[in-house]
Amino acid sequence: QSPDVQRMGFPLELCAEADENHVAEFICVICTSLVESPVASECSHIFCVGCIDQWLGRQEHRCPTCAAPIHRALQPLQQASPLAWRVLGRVRVRCPLAGCAWRGEYSEVGSHLTSSESHVGSSGGAAPGTAAGLREQAELKEEARHFKEAITLYSKSLAAEHAPLTLVGRGRVWLQLGQPQQAHADASAALALDGGCAPATSLLVRALVQLGRLDDAVRALDAVPVKDEALARIEESVDALVAADRAARDAYERGDFESARRLFSVVAEGSSCHSAQLWLARAELGMGQCDQAIRRTRDVLRDDPTNCAAFAVRGNAYLLRGEFDQAWKNLQQALRLDPDDAPTQHAAKKARKVQKAAEGAKAAAFERRFDEAVQLASLAIETADAPVRAPLRAMLYAERAAARLRLKDFKSCLEDAAQAIYGSDNECKSAALTRASALHALGRHEEALADMSALLRLYENDPQIKHAYHRANFEVRKMRRPDLYGLLRVPSVASAVEIKTAYRQRALELHPDKVPPSDLDGKKQAEARFKELGEALEILTDEFKRKLWDEGYDREAIDERVPGAFPYSGTFLFWEETGSIDRELVRNLLICAAVIIVVIGLLIPEKRSAALVVMGVLMAVVEVVGYLHWWGVTISGVSTIYILISVGLTVDYSAHIAHIFVLETGSADERAIKALSRIGPSVFNAVASTLVAVLALSTSASYVFRVFFQALCLTVVLGGAHGLVLLPVLLSLVGGKLDAPGVPAPIGKVKVAEADAESATESAVKLPPAKAVGAA
Repeated sequence: QSPDVQRMGFPLELCAEADENHVAEFICVICTSLVESPVASECSHIFCVGCIDQWLGRQEHRCPTCAAPIHRALQPLQQASPLAWRVLGRVRVRCPLAGCAWRGEYSEVGSHLTSSESHVGSSGGAAPGTAAGLREQAELKEEARHFKEAITLYSKSLAAEHAPLTLVGRGRVWLQLGQPQQAHADASAALALDGGCAPATSLLVRALVQLGRLDDAVRALDAVPVKDEALARIEESVDALVAADRAARDAYERGDFESARRLFSVVAEGSSCHSAQLWLARAELGMGQCDQAIRRTRDVLRDDPTNCAAFAVRGNAYLLRGEFDQAWKNLQQALRLDPDDAPTQHAAKKARKVQKAAEGAKAAAFERRFDEAVQLASLAIETADAPVRAPLRAMLYAERAAARLRLKDFKSCLEDAAQAIYGSDNECKSAALTRASALHALGRHEEALADMSALLRLYENDPQIKHAYHRANFEVRKMRRPDLYGLLRVPSVASAVEIKTAYRQRALELHPDKVPPSDLDGKKQAEARFKELGEALEILTDEFKRKLWDEGYDREAIDERVPGAFPYSGTFLFWEETGSIDRELVRNLLICAAVIIVVIGLLIPEKRSAALVVMGVLMAVVEVVGYLHWWGVTISGVSTIYILISVGLTVDYSAHIAHIFVLETGSADERAIKALSRIGPSVFNAVASTLVAVLALSTSASYVFRVFFQALCLTVVLGGAHGLVLLPVLLSLVGGKLDAPGVPAPIGKVKVAEADAESATESAVKLPPAKAVGAA
């Protein structure tokens, strides 16, 4: 066993002899015992968690077994090697308490020790003589950080023997679990049994410190006449906490919130009580650090949901952050818990007043009542009395700055914007934009450009910041331009003729030849001046360049725009369509007509029938175009597309009738009747179904859908009429006669097949029954 290391494992002598081979793999080399709460290193060696913590705290981070470096935190054996964990749990052991005959698996030891049915005496409590053993096991569990099991074992030991050291041990565990009230009760009980118990006094003082009762802790220490070294160290730390607490409260009362926050942080580190955390949150609120205060109060309320002070501090934090609804909600909860708390009542009234004034200022600014907006924002600022770095203060100053900008009170606007920018980063953007606008109004464009350049580095992709930066850059370049009109001594409304006349006069005055050759500096200045004069003539006599100059562009910006400049507008597309759409319609209709003639000529071999189909299609298209004009539809891109679609539909109706007419035999009238009988119903169904389908578009408000309905409706009606009425009449008149043998017709073949089937059936019926059976 390593020196100065307390044994934390399970004694090897309590393991069964049959399991010695298994036990050897699970012996902690630090305490030379069976591992308790085992952890595994990177090199796969196993140790007790308490032993390895002590080892790493005293030695460098190397494995106690192989001296290999330990680079990362050790894993519990159950996670590192589940199989090894199960093997360790199956080791057979005896109960560590003397006089107990229990034997079982190692994984069941904890359950056996903490069971209410084990080690029970005749009176129902713990058996006599087991108190020391239970306390020892509880200490092992405490070292292994199994605090709940340690509490159970300490309580079981106390049931057998009410010993002060056992109470002190359980109190230590209560402190580890964050229950200082329970620890205080155990320490008081231990001192009642043994008033001179130094560990009990130490526990009592630590519990009082954690409860925030520093004065009681000082009195408890003063009650001890002779203090050992441990109590002396505790007394020194308590005195330091008391001094820090008093100094922090004094600093808070003086308004020195930064010092108060630093000192309260020291107190909160030494005492985890809620009062210390809330005082620290109040100091942070004094500095405007609302988010940190909200987080601290959240932690306090998680532990104590009925803490009135925590709700009050949290409500003030939300108020200073400008979240009025959340502020009112928390302050109301604080008043429910303590209706007579005067500071909370005052905070609730202030929150309502500030909310009313702030929302009224926003509404007034939205309705362009800027004087009223300034008054209400000022009232909200005065009522809130927020810290300099509070978001609420920055928000109110930003709103007042925006209202004063609209009132053209630029000096006050700049002051308010500066307060908002300094107070909070969240309001930096809006306040900086307001400040830039005020600077532009005052002609301080370079300052605005510097501000926007810095802000653009923070908000690179923000469109508002980019626009403000480009505006500031434009104004600075505009400010730095030479005065071309002043150089020519003409007004800004001078005509091109007046500008040229003025140029000739000024050129005679400023010509470099008038400067003596000996005056080199004067010569250079005259040349530069004369060059500017030429630029003035070039820009002001060009209509487009002069327009850009009057808009504020400098020479460089004009040169960037002029070489590639050309007039453009979205309406140009419609103008181009209007100028060429009639020619496009005629051209495409002629192309469609040529394609129809070729395709009909190939698919319908009879020239007369094909000619009648082409004539019917062309007539239908002409009628569709004419009726569309009568219906109020003009030639446009939309109507052109639908007219071209109608050509295909009109071909469809007539071509089917003509195709069946060609296949039929007999006289022209017979062939026309047969064609109508065979394909006419299908064509009529096509016409009717298409017409019904497009009727749904007749009430549409869209121009595109309405023209589609008109074109398709006319196409279906007129094309169907030509195919079902006009074309059969013309075919019956001029289609001609066609005899059956001369033309192979599929219909004839069908009829022959039907006749053959009928004759076969008749012959089968005429057979005698006996012959029919014999044939079968």
